[in-house]
Amino acid sequence: MTDGSPMSARAQSDSSAGWRQIPDASFATLLGPLWLREEDGRPVFGFQTEARHANSRGVVHGGVLALFADHALGRSLRLQERADRQATIQLQVQYIAPVIPGDFLEARAEVLRSTTHVAYLRGILSVGGKVVVETSGLWKLSRGRRESAGAELPDAERGQG
Repeated sequence: MTDGSPMSARAQSDSSAGWRQIPDASFATLLGPLWLREEDGRPVFGFQTEARHANSRGVVHGGVLALFADHALGRSLRLQERADRQATIQLQVQYIAPVIPGDFLEARAEVLRSTTHVAYLRGILSVGGKVVVETSGLWKLSRGRRESAGAELPDAERGQG
């Protein structure tokens, strides 16, 4: 079940890592395959950078990193708070270190506070354990949230459905 991406081989050869490709039809799929695993009950998102993501200076473009951060934080909110209907209001991105095409990025997010209408999140993007981007933001929550909250990943998000 290899799709040719570098992460497919990595995920298959290192089953202990628990990476699963995310079935997704959103704008973020323009990045390429996105990956998900669970760590301490929370989602971790993965993304294999490529040469096509580079800017004219040969590093991964900041817009690519911002898109991945926005997608990962929003999806984390959806999973951790069961917020099916939400939209980014504000996203702050601090670029700490360059990302080189070929690096595998991981994104982790924390829901700092969630009210009836707004959620506050922060997150990090890292390469090999080194933080390369810090981000924070606000998300608008709409009516229609799932009733139960928790960090357990739905079967579809685990790649089992």
